[in-house]
Amino acid sequence: MIRTPEVLLLTDGSSQAELQQALSLAAPFRGHIHALILASKTPPGLPAAVEIEYSLARLRAQCVEDPGEVTTTFVDVSMVPPKTAILRYAEEHNIDLMIVVRHPHPDRLITPNLSMGLISDARCPVITYSNHQHPPAGLARRPHILVPSDFSDCSQHALAHAREIANLIGARITVFHSIQQKSLLHGADNPVLQNLISNTTRPGFYVAPLKEICRHIPGPDVEMRFRVVNGPVLRSILQFLVSDHPDLIVLSTHGLTGIRHYAMGRTTEQIIRQTTLPIFLVKAFGKPLVPIHLASFRQPAIASFTRLLHDALEENQTTPVRVKPAAPVRTGDHTLAVREHVSAKPKSTTPLPVA
Repeated sequence: MIRTPEVLLLTDGSSQAELQQALSLAAPFRGHIHALILASKTPPGLPAAVEIEYSLARLRAQCVEDPGEVTTTFVDVSMVPPKTAILRYAEEHNIDLMIVVRHPHPDRLITPNLSMGLISDARCPVITYSNHQHPPAGLARRPHILVPSDFSDCSQHALAHAREIANLIGARITVFHSIQQKSLLHGADNPVLQNLISNTTRPGFYVAPLKEICRHIPGPDVEMRFRVVNGPVLRSILQFLVSDHPDLIVLSTHGLTGIRHYAMGRTTEQIIRQTTLPIFLVKAFGKPLVPIHLASFRQPAIASFTRLLHDALEENQTTPVRVKPAAPVRTGDHTLAVREHVSAKPKSTTPLPVA
């Protein structure tokens, strides 16, 4: 269950419509909202900040759903770097959820670099929305949530958050998996490998494991659908956004330093940059919004190439290779299941003849 969060809402007063979007996204969580107003003490900065405070109170009264208690705080960006001040405030006030606009105009106090820096480095979940979206972002009466999954523990973490959010706002979830085409350079004429390739590129092969994952993830009972397609991850997700019109995307970062330097992380960053939908971003390295931790999840056997190879061999009733599990190897915060390929035929122990 989602606890009552401390929500950080960032604004510089450039757009009241943008501020209203942020309030509407914060309202369903019924938390304590910290409205952090970026301003400069040099004229006309301070009068503008006071005007933002009045606008915030008026917009709060206009919200369909009361966003809850709002506390306003001014940040003087002429004295300290904005990103440093915002992250320090989030740490000092134990912020659980941050709401940040993306695609801002470069001339604003909230610049594109500041926006992406906060999305990347905040240690709490982030809701990021676009000021280019029409109609304005908000959570509809019957929202549709998209949760891309690559069977990793990080994507399961995102799915656990999505279930809680769906229960909170009465939404349905689509769990989405994209099969990337992978070629095997050797053994293309091997019927065992051909069978393996044909199985792992068949969408129906992944639906049952996706359902199994969802059964083991704790959370409320919500409506869930499953979609598996062939194609590159980014292109497949963007096509789904066009065809099915979800209202919210729930993603998880991979790695320990944000979304910038990892393969799946780069895909996450591209989704953030190329879409205008609100995105709920769960941090693999930070604090969760639901009382569950990343270590609670395990990568299923479906994601293991050696398990797929084993299954393919079983189907062909041949045993040229047996898969022997080795001891787990710990690397950083993740435990990797390392397997060794051992020839089924035992090695001969007959000593070599001595000349």
